Amino acid sequence: MNIDLILIVGALIFTVSSLYFAFSSRKSDGINSALIVSFITLVSYLVFIEGSLVSTTTSGDPLFWTRWAGYIVSCSLLMWYIAGRIEIELSSKVELLFLNAICMASGAFASVFTGWMMIWMFLAGGVAFVMMLYKLWQGNPEKLAPIKKYIYFGWCLFPVVFILSPEGFGLLPTAISLIVLLVLDIFTKILFYLESAKS
Repeated sequence: MNIDLILIVGALIFTVSSLYFAFSSRKSDGINSALIVSFITLVSYLVFIEGSLVSTTTSGDPLFWTRWAGYIVSCSLLMWYIAGRIEIELSSKVELLFLNAICMASGAFASVFTGWMMIWMFLAGGVAFVMMLYKLWQGNPEKLAPIKKYIYFGWCLFPVVFILSPEGFGLLPTAISLIVLLVLDIFTKILFYLESAKS
């Protein structure tokens, strides 16, 4: 499957979602994080397409490490938004942002390192991710309930795809991992906000 086509489809989808969130006037969090998250993801796909920041494995597979750098900003906004919805106190919100930055930065490093260094970076991000989940579970259980499917079937699958992709152990081809990550991006960054807007 053509990698460039997958990236172009991703860019088109997030162009449409960015326009939708820009004009739908749903700013329930005061800053329209849905628009910002969608736009950052669009920029991320455009960076992939442009290619100058894409590195490669020894076997020539592309490594889109900037994905995780973009997630430092977009997923921090997501965490802030979710923390507000589930009524987490301010100090815990700040901790969530810090843990997210560690998690995503370690993902960026893990995607360009190999061997034990990649594994240690991945594990560091994994610890930060588990700590983030623990913080989220301190929120209002009733308000957290509708978000859990995005956590279980969205955010928890990103590290699984990472470790199976060429960025990890290379058990999935680049095209398949890109398709799965695109589906996860749509699920956690578009469908999540669309459902949240209804409640």
